[in-house]
Amino acid sequence: MKLKIINSFANLLRKLAVSLNPEFQTIQFARVDHFYSNNGNEKLYNFQLDENSTVIDLGGYVGGWTAQISSKYNCKIFIFEPCLEYYQIIEKRFKSNKKVIPLNLGLSGQNVKLKIHKNGVSSSIFPSKSNSSVGEVEEIELLSAKDFLFSNSLLKVNLIKINIEGGEFDLLEYLIDENLIERFDNILVQFHENFHNDSNIRMAKIHSKLSNTHFLTFQFPFVWENWKRKVQ
Repeated sequence: MKLKIINSFANLLRKLAVSLNPEFQTIQFARVDHFYSNNGNEKLYNFQLDENSTVIDLGGYVGGWTAQISSKYNCKIFIFEPCLEYYQIIEKRFKSNKKVIPLNLGLSGQNVKLKIHKNGVSSSIFPSKSNSSVGEVEEIELLSAKDFLFSNSLLKVNLIKINIEGGEFDLLEYLIDENLIERFDNILVQFHENFHNDSNIRMAKIHSKLSNTHFLTFQFPFVWENWKRKVQ
């Protein structure tokens, strides 16, 4: 448990480290500190799941979160990682676990190939307004979320974790507009402020629409929050 917290904290600190904007660093560090001071990290792993549950991990990176969820619940997990280097790590890590399905893809509102700027846990298809440096560029493939859900007959997903460095806005807007959002029992998402100038406005609009179908179980703004589907 202690190692899990240290690794998670280290990942969040790495995201802060890539920012060259001191003001952004100060604000975000305070948010992250509040998250850990209130045991927020433990909330990322506590859900009503079992061996029959289906989970989607978007932005799998090297598989740390998936490993914890798989160990705790033994559920089926689709883990998406569009960067080849990190996907290969995931593929090797879960080679003997048939219930974890690594995919060298991202999810989006359409089938498309894009350029991603690799920067460890902060790799993104969007240039960060808080960081003018650009890492190695790689072409990645994004799959339509609708196509994925329908091709895998996923009428219900017990939990989706979304940590995709600015892509969460487009994806959630798409899922809401396409009336697919109610397929997800829990939406664990990390919103990012540093990729779009209108991040706060878009997040507020998404929150408003999500509140029609889901309710907040916890929220640490621009760190982590979870939305649970309302009982119909």
